[in-house]
Amino acid sequence: MILMEKLSERKWLVVVILILIGLFLYFPTIQYNYALDDYFINTELPQKEQGIEGLFSVFKTRFNKSDYRPILTLSYAIENYFSGSPNPAVSHGVNVVLYILLCISIYFLLLQLPLGEHRNIFAVAITLLFLTHPIHTNVVCNLKSRDNILSMLFGILSCWVIFQSFNKKKNTSILLYLLASLLFILAILSKYDAVSIVLFLPFLILLFYGKEMWKQAAFIFILFFFLQVFFYSILPNLLIASPVNEKAITYVTYTENPFFDVGNLFSKIAMAAVTFFYYLKFLLVPYGYWYYFGYDQVVLYPFFSWQTLLCVSLGIVFLVCSIYAWMKDKLLALGLISTLIFLVYCLNFIVPVAGIIADRYAFMASLGFCITIIAILHKINPKNTTLFFLSTIVIASIWFAFSYQRSKVWKDSITLIENDIPHLEKSYEAQRIAAMTYMEKYDKTIDRNYLQHALKHIQKANKIYPSNSVCHIFEGIIYYKMGNTQNALHQYKIAQQNDTINTEATELIADLYYEQKKMEDAVVLYQSIYNKDTTNNGVINKISTIIYESVGADSVLKYNNNLIQTQQHLFAPYENLGYLFLLKNDTILAKKYFNDAVLKGMNPQGVPTFIQ
Repeated sequence: MILMEKLSERKWLVVVILILIGLFLYFPTIQYNYALDDYFINTELPQKEQGIEGLFSVFKTRFNKSDYRPILTLSYAIENYFSGSPNPAVSHGVNVVLYILLCISIYFLLLQLPLGEHRNIFAVAITLLFLTHPIHTNVVCNLKSRDNILSMLFGILSCWVIFQSFNKKKNTSILLYLLASLLFILAILSKYDAVSIVLFLPFLILLFYGKEMWKQAAFIFILFFFLQVFFYSILPNLLIASPVNEKAITYVTYTENPFFDVGNLFSKIAMAAVTFFYYLKFLLVPYGYWYYFGYDQVVLYPFFSWQTLLCVSLGIVFLVCSIYAWMKDKLLALGLISTLIFLVYCLNFIVPVAGIIADRYAFMASLGFCITIIAILHKINPKNTTLFFLSTIVIASIWFAFSYQRSKVWKDSITLIENDIPHLEKSYEAQRIAAMTYMEKYDKTIDRNYLQHALKHIQKANKIYPSNSVCHIFEGIIYYKMGNTQNALHQYKIAQQNDTINTEATELIADLYYEQKKMEDAVVLYQSIYNKDTTNNGVINKISTIIYESVGADSVLKYNNNLIQTQQHLFAPYENLGYLFLLKNDTILAKKYFNDAVLKGMNPQGVPTFIQ
């Protein structure tokens, strides 16, 4: 017991131990490649040639065209600036360092909290459990999920600074409040789930300092609330010149979360209760952290089914225990209520979340869960510190083993898919992602085995949700690559019937008709696409090509000149005439029309080099 207490009192020795455990657990990931969704981080990053100014251009862009996470993007932009190009080894190394820093920050925050005579031991034990919890492997190993690490890191640091201020003089406290506000802003600009800190920090103050500190708790709540409103909702619209393109926003679709359109209150409660059950299972059972859930992997039962009532009862018990703990046991209350606070945003009650559930959504909540475990262990062994600490080490060792094994799965996308997909037979999105991953691998290797795998998984996706259009189109593309144009056409037509608004399937059908020399049928479909979208320059190019091949150059000239007179918003007619005069060896007129096309909006890179 004396040894344990001495260890817990030597803070920097504890930090060294945490660093060593973290490195031993996650350092092998620097050998891993990019995996699921990691392409997000390399999209539209500033180039090294743009210099320092280019780095800060990330504040004028949106993540995935909709969300605002400039601190995440800035971290990758800085990597690229120093390494010259995206490097998965560097990115994985940075993720590991940030995760270890997060664990150290949690340790020092816990040391600030008035947790009684065993505060030092509690801080070590809780941090050790957090460091090794298997639910974190998908966050640390998935480079795109660095946003989770950053948002929690800055959020925890802001809490630590606030508690530091309680022990400082008044003039120093103001500076610390400003620093805490800055850290919270960085958390929000990393990922919006840091909004939970708005509730978490006032809760900490009220839990440990009671009513005498209610003014400070209320002030921090109001301050952080308005900070998140300004920096997440208002600032992007001020910095980004163009408004969010409504068509580009990634909405939560039915296949990602069919719970989004449940109307009545009972259904929403059932949805939240079932979701809460899954997160408790994730936290308790170190298994089942598959890469995507969604439709129809997670089932929403009727409110009065035994499954839902059981989940609702579990939630009620959790709430009752939290209320009891608030009055009787500060450490247990800290664990239980923190878990609830950090889970509220992802319970599918306020807003639906992509995938219905995901282990990364419980990343911050896992801190509350680890605190709860330690509180329970302490209640079982309130006087035997050695037995308490040994119990903690046993749990951490078991979790370490599960984490180490799970981290190996993230070696690359194919390894991840092959490990997880057998457990996701009912997930439409998981099957779609698997098919696309195999297709990307085929495009790089031209190994037809990958094409067969892609076909198998896309067929499963279409079986799960046959009313979609996306996967039917994708199945058609796979058949086309296989040389089976008849099956490709069949899939395109199914997609066309399933979605009469989207013109992608119609254009693919027209492309096939063109290849089969069914020129009239192709033109009819291309024209129908243009009638729905009069800004579609691509179909004008294709119609012009068919006219040239079927009728001749004079008809092409007449067709495009007519468009120039009647449809002045298009650049395609000028582009088409540019190529027509190139074929006639009249480079002067060709250059004139290409220049006009560029003025109308054509990408200059599309102009033949020798004309430029």
